[in-house]
Amino acid sequence: MGFIAQSGTHATLFTLAGTGNGIKFSKSVSYGNAAILDSTDYLEYLKKDSETEIIGMYVEAVKDGRRFFQCLREVTEKKPVLIWRGGESEEGARATASHTGALAQSSVIWQTLIRQCGAIRIENLDEMIDAVKALLHLKPARGNRVGLIAMSGGESVAIADTFAKEGLRVPQLSQSSYDRLSTFFNIIGEATGTRSTYPARS
Repeated sequence: MGFIAQSGTHATLFTLAGTGNGIKFSKSVSYGNAAILDSTDYLEYLKKDSETEIIGMYVEAVKDGRRFFQCLREVTEKKPVLIWRGGESEEGARATASHTGALAQSSVIWQTLIRQCGAIRIENLDEMIDAVKALLHLKPARGNRVGLIAMSGGESVAIADTFAKEGLRVPQLSQSSYDRLSTFFNIIGEATGTRSTYPARS
């Protein structure tokens, strides 16, 4: 993957942590306050880079929003782009101004831009690593229906809520699936679309 960061620390930490998690890097760049080149310039470069299959970004602001939007939309048609945006909160925006001199930009506009361009929104370094590993090692998803396996009823509720907030559905299993599961699990409770199970005791 290629990583573009408006922070030297994030660029360093992510490449170190990513390498430790089996992620191979084609390029990693820190561009600070974008005095000469902005994130869009690096995004255009990585779009054409044959060694880069996935692009990750930590960005606080962009100079030319329309150019960035057009470029991002073109890139996501060829490669997955994961965007971790700094300065989401009022406090973070103040820190951003002192860090790179970037002016506050609307979080709602950023979220809409990411969604419309088909990029993937990331909220922290750990999530960036998990998302890249999923893209590298899992087959592309088809549709929005997912199966859920959890160790407890509480966990299944929390995960089901998270899936639903992201637009995924957790359909209830068919009776034939429940019949098959009942050969080695005791069904002890039921929630909408899920059932809590524990291994049967001998």
